[in-house]
Parts: sequence; C-alpha cells; structure tokens
Amino acid sequence: MSIHFQERSRLMSNTRRHSRLPLKLSAVIHLADGSTCSGTTDNVSFSGLLLACKNPVPFKKGDTCTADLTLNSDTELTIRFECIVARSEKNHIALQFASYDDKDYEEHYKNLMLLNSPDPEAFLREIKDNKLTG
Repeated sequence: MSIHFQERSRLMSNTRRHSRLPLKLSAVIHLADGSTCSGTTDNVSFSGLLLACKNPVPFKKGDTCTADLTLNSDTELTIRFECIVARSEKNHIALQFASYDDKDYEEHYKNLMLLNSPDPEAFLREIKDNKLTG
C-alpha cells in the first residue's frame, strides 16, 4: 500500500483536521439494530474513514456503530472502532472514530498510517495535537 506522487500533493494541501490517506482496507460496519454494511475504505485518517459499501443500509448522521477494519488480509488482523456516522450518501458512509482499543490502535493502526504517510512527522504531530479518547 503506497501513495502515488499525485496523491501526496493532494494530501499535503488538505485543510482538514486530519490528513486522509487513500488506503484500501476491508471493513464491516455494525449498527445497533443488527444492520451491517461491508466494503472497502476510500480513505482513512486518525479520526475516521470513508467506506464504499457493497450493500448499503440506511445510515443516518449521528447513528452509533462499530467498525471492524481489517488491516492485514493475510493474517486477518482487525481492529474495532466505536464510531459515529458523520454522513451517508448513496454507497458511501463517513465515520468518525469515537473510541478504540489503545493497544490495537498504537500497535497496528497508527503504524499502518505512519508507514503509508507521505510525511510521517506531520502525522505524529496530528496524533499529539488531536489525541482521541481510547
């Protein structure tokens, strides 16, 4: 999973609180009512993700859910995030991370983000400046 040069300039000009990386990861979203949505991420950040759903369900802004994000398909390494739906459009759902397991986040997700970042030092500053509550 590498970032192409064209993506680097787009990422560096991003004015959002957290930079997005165009990583393609498998994910399954679970709503409290038992509904699920599976798909592939269009992008991920330290605070959330954008998922292209295979089987979209009617998510509403503010819904709470869990997201099982597969970081490594070979080992099926998965990390679970508690999330809030930021928006839902057609086959895409944007999720904001509300909480996560500190150990999994530190050992796996954060390292994946840093390894794929065009500017790892900037990403480390983002973590320091915008620490989520794990």
